[in-house]
Amino acid sequence: MLAAATALTAPTGAVYAFSVLLRPLEALLGLGRADLALVFAIAAAGFGMGMMLAPVLYGRLATSWLVLGCATVNTLGIALASTAEGLARLAVGYGVLFGIGGGAAYIVVQQMANHTVTARRGLVNGYIVSLLPAGAMVAAPIFGWAIRAFGVRATLGGFAATLAITGLVSAWLRSRSGGGRSSGSSRSCSSWPRPRVSWC
Repeated sequence: MLAAATALTAPTGAVYAFSVLLRPLEALLGLGRADLALVFAIAAAGFGMGMMLAPVLYGRLATSWLVLGCATVNTLGIALASTAEGLARLAVGYGVLFGIGGGAAYIVVQQMANHTVTARRGLVNGYIVSLLPAGAMVAAPIFGWAIRAFGVRATLGGFAATLAITGLVSAWLRSRSGGGRSSGSSRSCSSWPRPRVSWC
């Protein structure tokens, strides 16, 4: 479960490495800093929307399919951003799609942990939370190097491919570990499929 969670969540932490993309995107698309700040604000709002959407779906679909769905949305979002010619496509791709997919992925793996891990849940949840800043910390220097070597479009395209690969790996790992339809936690504090997140 932890391997599946890492493969899905860590790459989405790159949403917080957006600052590395600012100057290259400004130069490429002719956008101002305020325009790109709007894109990041949309991504942050989308992340919250994804966090609210995931509990509605969790328990109604197999978790391996949810993982694959999150990865697909993330991949499409970054692929769209890599082909952007202006603010609108960049905002939809990086902001809306990548934001929603990342937020949904974060909650899906939290629920996977809560419903499968029986010991040291706090430690496991802390690890999952740490994947987001860890992903940003790893992505920032890689983005910087790739932008200098290949350009910002190729960098975003490569990132989209990475999201697709890690998403497929995560879904495969989850299916091997028993990623069938979630019927709820073994503890009485959860009663799926009610659309709420259980943190106990």
